[in-house]
Amino acid sequence: MPNPSSDRNNAAPVEFGWHPEQAGELGDTWANFCYSCGACLSDCLAAKHGIGFNPRDIMLKVRYGLGTKLLVGNSILWQCFKCDNCRERCPQELKPVDVISALREMLADLVHPKDAGASPDASTSCPETDGDACVN
Repeated sequence: MPNPSSDRNNAAPVEFGWHPEQAGELGDTWANFCYSCGACLSDCLAAKHGIGFNPRDIMLKVRYGLGTKLLVGNSILWQCFKCDNCRERCPQELKPVDVISALREMLADLVHPKDAGASPDASTSCPETDGDACVN
């Protein structure tokens, strides 16, 4: 018979502090109402054609406060096609695509923080313009 106390020692800690801090950024996505039925996964194009992408797992990570695990450089979040099939299939009428989009924005902000009032650096040159400044 397995020893339950030794299994608890090996369990990953749940970061309960993450969810309230990020709730404003994630907006009205209702991730806490996901009951992990997998309907979002059943018609997900990224899950069918990508490697390791699973909208149900993303929703559960957000629900349990493990969303920071997704905010890494080569994140699976970028595999989402934003096709909205997950929202259409969800029996709870949740919006996994909105959660994924908000997490992508948070990841982008980590990589390229927004500077209030900062203007683009005109001295930045682009190779495709033979050294001229980049135009957005």
